[in-house]
Amino acid sequence: TTTTAVVFFTITTVVNRLSCLAPVIDGNKLNYSCNYTGSYSGVSCAIDGGASFSCGLVSSIDLVGYTAGKHRLLLSVLDSNSDTLAYSNISFVIPAQDLNLMC
Repeated sequence: TTTTAVVFFTITTVVNRLSCLAPVIDGNKLNYSCNYTGSYSGVSCAIDGGASFSCGLVSSIDLVGYTAGKHRLLLSVLDSNSDTLAYSNISFVIPAQDLNLMC
């Protein structure tokens, strides 16, 4: 099943060249798609202010180990010196499991 994962969806950019669609949770994956109109050398991601990891403008991120509730993905477009050209704060919500199934 595919669950729309957005309660709060905000985009903040350094320069107005980065746009992102609302992310979607599909199983244990967070799928997102962004577009950057300019040249860049890399993209970096971090969830909840944790360690950054390599990602892409269109990507699926494994959410295994994250708990239900609100989280934030920081996606950064980097130049060849790893300086931030643009970034997007994407808030998403991992839905809670159906508690009625627990006895």
